[in-house]
Amino acid sequence: MALRSILGFLVTLSLAAPALANTSKKEAKAPPSSWSGFVNVSRSTSLYDFQDGTKRDGIDYMGRVSYRISENYSTRAQIGYSQDLIDYENDDVSNLSFNFSRAAVSVGKYLKGGYLLGLGLPTSRDASKFQSLQASVSGGVTAAINPDLLLTGFSISGSAIFVRNFHQYITRADGPVNTEYAANQSLSFAYNFSSGVYISASFAYVSVFSYQNVMRNSFEISQDIGYQVHDHLSLSVGHTNGGSALKANGTDSNIQILNENDSTVYASATVLF
Repeated sequence: MALRSILGFLVTLSLAAPALANTSKKEAKAPPSSWSGFVNVSRSTSLYDFQDGTKRDGIDYMGRVSYRISENYSTRAQIGYSQDLIDYENDDVSNLSFNFSRAAVSVGKYLKGGYLLGLGLPTSRDASKFQSLQASVSGGVTAAINPDLLLTGFSISGSAIFVRNFHQYITRADGPVNTEYAANQSLSFAYNFSSGVYISASFAYVSVFSYQNVMRNSFEISQDIGYQVHDHLSLSVGHTNGGSALKANGTDSNIQILNENDSTVYASATVLF
């Protein structure tokens, strides 16, 4: 599966994936049109190679097509493909997702907010073969600090997304119990320089609940720096770390920016249309 995924299946369904926070922001710079979208290619590898077979190395491809229904409403479809350069048997397409969203409107003086609804279909091998996933539905809210209150070029945004999965069977084909519900909260910071250079950081925290009501929490932290070459091309490099929110003892926090066992670095190119 994706070596640089946003906590598993939520990379497709969260609809506000941190890894694409900059892409979404730059999509607004494309020439005005009812149709828009992007194609992203990202090469990622483990930050540390211990020469013990645990290194991760792969290429992720993602495409999104958006259609603006009106000034305030839009819809989009998104799918990806992950290529494992170490073990090709791990190659897989992501689940196909659709969403309907309301553009942000002022919520008082300090915030702008919107909402979204989503549908996910089990196009990945893992979801269809092992999870017996039939579909996923999602809904949530997005919010951002009113940009008029911030430094020019600086943005702060967040989202809260709730996902409900529907499976044919409660347990996976390989044994574990499937995830019935998931909640994803994310927070992103970005700054655009007038030169076209941008920097960003994001944090996502995900809680999943199995059909047996067992809860697991995970996180992902990402940072990147990029350059907007022109309206249709941006390049970036970055680092991400994620995993279980708790250490193996089940008590101590495992949330940290850098982790020698899980950190990956990546280089990414995004073509917008």
